[in-house]
Amino acid sequence: MGEEQDAFKLQFGAAWANTGPCAMNSRNKLQSRILRNREPEDFWSQASTEDWVEEVIGQKEIVHKFANVSREDILGMRAPYLKPGGNKMLEVIYDYGLDYDSSLAAPLSEVPLWPYTLDYSLPHKCLPGNCPTRSFPGIWEFPLNTYSSDDETGGSCVFMDQCVFPDDPEEIYNFLVYNFLRHYTTNKAPFVLNFHVNWVTDDAKVAALDVFIDHVLETYPDVWFVTMQQAVQWMRSPMPSEMVKSFEGWKCPRTRTPGCNIPRTCRVKLQDGARMELRYLQLCGKCPDKYPWLHNIRGTKEAKRVRDLVQKSTV
Repeated sequence: MGEEQDAFKLQFGAAWANTGPCAMNSRNKLQSRILRNREPEDFWSQASTEDWVEEVIGQKEIVHKFANVSREDILGMRAPYLKPGGNKMLEVIYDYGLDYDSSLAAPLSEVPLWPYTLDYSLPHKCLPGNCPTRSFPGIWEFPLNTYSSDDETGGSCVFMDQCVFPDDPEEIYNFLVYNFLRHYTTNKAPFVLNFHVNWVTDDAKVAALDVFIDHVLETYPDVWFVTMQQAVQWMRSPMPSEMVKSFEGWKCPRTRTPGCNIPRTCRVKLQDGARMELRYLQLCGKCPDKYPWLHNIRGTKEAKRVRDLVQKSTV
């Protein structure tokens, strides 16, 4: 993107197992996902606190060290397969200083939901099950509002790529506009564009999204494209739209973390329980002794768990 578009940021939820550090080093924001997309999916609803610490905080620390991404750029998470871990998952978010979660799907409603804090009980039915049952003061939840089409032919979905579309950019564009207007013309709850990578590998969907973004930017001067973290910053300190250009949380940083133009390729061993395999890792800096992984986030000869290396937040 050109310099005039620098403020337009995207937000990615990436799993370390499927994404190299060079791909994670960017100007955009990251959500911490997990190290492994472990199956069966129901594992995550029953995972222990230790499991969530190793997977979520472990990934955050690995990305910080090996992808040169600031910890301050990884302040939220989403549960794999939208299978939240209830109180145990939220305890990890709270204890280790993350700001928000975005794992709870909400049913289709006439008026969409705003993000809310988990100081109190949920304001909607818990679709995925195993939602938190106690208070986690100050932690934000970005619920996944259900999408639908105006004629209901595409069904309903919480990820846009899960709805059914004809191979027609105009139809997909109409779907995007319809759902956007459900937010804009009612309570102006943030309209979150949730989709997997298969959306951006489909020419019709990419074309529709491009036209939709241009339409919104040209037609609605009081609408901004921001990350979840930037939205949290505004909700904590809201200001009128005519003053938002001076809002500190939405300004482009003057200095950036240096990228990695010429990465080195490391040939390292991954040990996962009894399984051993060779992996290649592209990064800037010294190659680790072992592949950074579960129970060995630093990739050292003497593996250590997250709890032994990372302090809980004191905030």
